Amino acid sequence: MIKCSLSEDLVEIKVEFANDPVWNERIRHVKDRRWSNSRKCWLVPNTRENVVKIGQLFGKEKCRFAEEIIRLYKPEATIEEINRYLNPPRKRWANKPIPSEYDTCAEVIALHQEIKLRNYSHKTFRNYKSALVSLMIHVKQKPLDMLTLTELKSFFLYLIEKRKLSGSSLNVYINAINYDKISPLNTKAKISSSRSS
Repeated sequence: MIKCSLSEDLVEIKVEFANDPVWNERIRHVKDRRWSNSRKCWLVPNTRENVVKIGQLFGKEKCRFAEEIIRLYKPEATIEEINRYLNPPRKRWANKPIPSEYDTCAEVIALHQEIKLRNYSHKTFRNYKSALVSLMIHVKQKPLDMLTLTELKSFFLYLIEKRKLSGSSLNVYINAINYDKISPLNTKAKISSSRSS
């Protein structure tokens, strides 16, 4: 679920959602958006265009706009309409994870099977899947078995220089890519050797 509320100064809209590489990629289509480390959310200028854009990017059923945003941009809305919007009837499986277009990728399926075989937690799968999807987005959906060592190094440089990831976060990416069924490059040996050099 994407939660949108006004910032304290009313100048920006706070856009909050669970860390998801697909959603992070979508929010980058909003002009003048920025990430706030202190608030742990995206901030976008408070305009009607941005409210509409967020609804289009994520789908209205996945967005939950705060009452003050609704009153600001839809002043004719009745109290009943606002209450119906803010308190929709609960569906069974209301908290079920939203399927991603990457869930059907062979690499993600292989990762899921490998995680199950090793009896790792669902949280580990979620973290590894997120790392794997980030790689797929970075290489523009080029098949992972076609990646070169140079492209992998470029991806890790991007994570270090642009995303400023820590060593422990980088290890999650390395571990996700190191599964033999996922990476025919046998990146484990290659990444390990490139880290030591």
